[in-house]
Amino acid sequence: DIALAYRRLAKQHHPDRWAEADEATRQRNAEEMMRVNAVYRALRVSGAVGPRGRASTPPAPPAPGPR
Repeated sequence: DIALAYRRLAKQHHPDRWAEADEATRQRNAEEMMRVNAVYRALRVSGAVGPRGRASTPPAPPAPGPR
């Protein structure tokens, strides 16, 4: 699920989590958070991710089996 992956990465790289870290670590995680946000925003704008964070097109039905 795309929204779950986004939330996991956002939690991991959120600047508040790294407030007490050294400057290089804070900067690296701030940049990673910006990348995570940009990709998620692009997926939302493109329509690849629906409003609930799931892929907007359902998976294809399975191919019919032999009869």
